[in-house]
Amino acid sequence: MSTTKKPNMKNLIFIIAVILTFNSCQSGKKQETPFTFVENEQGTELLENGQKVFFYQKTPVKSGPEEFNHYIHPLYNLAGRVITRAYPKEEIEWHYNHRGIFWGWRQVYINKDTIGDAWVMNHIRLNVEQMKTETSKDRAKLILKVKWYSTKQAKKKAFMEENTMITVYPVKENIRAIDFTIGFKAIVPGVYIAGSDNFKGYGGFAVRIRLKDSLNYLTQNGLIEPQTAPLNAGPWVDFSTPALSPPDKFGLTILCHPSIPNFPSPWLLRREGSMQNPAFPGREKINIPMDKEVILNYRIIIHDGNATINEINKWFKKYTNSSKPN
Repeated sequence: MSTTKKPNMKNLIFIIAVILTFNSCQSGKKQETPFTFVENEQGTELLENGQKVFFYQKTPVKSGPEEFNHYIHPLYNLAGRVITRAYPKEEIEWHYNHRGIFWGWRQVYINKDTIGDAWVMNHIRLNVEQMKTETSKDRAKLILKVKWYSTKQAKKKAFMEENTMITVYPVKENIRAIDFTIGFKAIVPGVYIAGSDNFKGYGGFAVRIRLKDSLNYLTQNGLIEPQTAPLNAGPWVDFSTPALSPPDKFGLTILCHPSIPNFPSPWLLRREGSMQNPAFPGREKINIPMDKEVILNYRIIIHDGNATINEINKWFKKYTNSSKPN
């Protein structure tokens, strides 16, 4: 006669613990994501389902008399074609400082002393201390901590800290949204920034789009023509290429979040050889405090180049309904 030995309580508890641990490991598996970051010695490239989205340049690149880093280029359209420019030498006036998507200011001060020009990187250096990436099913994040230095300062100590997050969402309904949340906090007292010291007042968040192809400039009030002076173009401007055919055709919309201190920003728009810039703060300098961040929020939307005013207004409403972007 055979007998079946019953497991004792200790063995039963052990078996249950193993099962629970296995299930926990299974449920804790990394979420499937369409995004991949590929890092190299220059920076990191983001891909969605194997297609290029953008490259972030971490390592300084020599152009003209200065070195540049901490910017996005190339940025690609939905068909994988490059739509930004960097350091275009073939122009009559060589803009050696133009570099895809970046942010900088012509005037940087400590108290009353000018310490450099962060638009052309004269005497300003950026040290990317942290470059962290995160991916999930519904977004990819590039998280950056950057220290700002001036070569005019004898001790070469950082005067400002920047904390930036770039969030990319999957292509949906034929658009790709990219959020920029850019925060600045002074490390030393008396830090001030401003745009160009002329009637233009350009500075801040800037995008250098391919300009050799004719662009349409669309606002809430319809098509506009770029001018030398700043324009009150509203909370968003769309740039599209009606003369092109797929896969080269593209549209790019810049949305300014209402949380920006000078919302709605004046726009510096150019048809040839320059940047597209919702200017912040303008010609007059502002103080960067030490106890809290000055935060700038923008969203770029890449689309097929056929967006209407009604569609873009819906994108803007969706963006602004989020009190805290990202």
